[in-house]
Amino acid sequence: MSDKAGRYAPFISFMLILFACGVLFPPHTSRVLCSQSIGAFGVTGELDPPPDALIHEEVVASNRSNETVPQRNYPVTHDALAPHERYDRIIRVAAERYGIDFYLIKGVIQAESSFNPRAVSPVGASGLMQIMPTTAEMLGVNNRFDPEENILAGVRYLKDLVEALDGDVELALAAYNAGITRIRRTNGVPYRVTRTYVQRVKRFAEEFRSL
Repeated sequence: MSDKAGRYAPFISFMLILFACGVLFPPHTSRVLCSQSIGAFGVTGELDPPPDALIHEEVVASNRSNETVPQRNYPVTHDALAPHERYDRIIRVAAERYGIDFYLIKGVIQAESSFNPRAVSPVGASGLMQIMPTTAEMLGVNNRFDPEENILAGVRYLKDLVEALDGDVELALAAYNAGITRIRRTNGVPYRVTRTYVQRVKRFAEEFRSL
């Protein structure tokens, strides 16, 4: 009997490890960890972003099509907030100041940076709402990595796009991603990657709204 036990010991140990992993790291935790690690490549902030940026975003979007908003599974304290809750005060100020839906703003931030204030894209967009240097200069942003400056500037820019596109929020989101010049030129959303981006932002917004 002891020989049989010794023979099956590695297999039993392996199964116990798998079971432990399943208990310690449930599926929703894996999604949260994956979501947090995703880079931010969506917003260029430019009126006419370079084609290679759009190509890169298409690759990234295809890799994160199953991404979901991070779920909080632990008690919230002043010092321990989930990433998507840390900037709610700033987001509320921006939402009230510029008349943009609170949850839509959170959806944009999730799509752009997964709430990582230090996120930097290959084309130079930075911060929570992925603002380009030229856009930051235009909006008077001194530090794109400062959450308050970044969010207020990003929401102001989104508001400007909404007004420029006659109140069409979906087109404004598309312009935030692909540039208003391209949106106006085609009178619609010309790129599959941008259509995917708009749908992701809306989906994230509704998921945050339901939390």
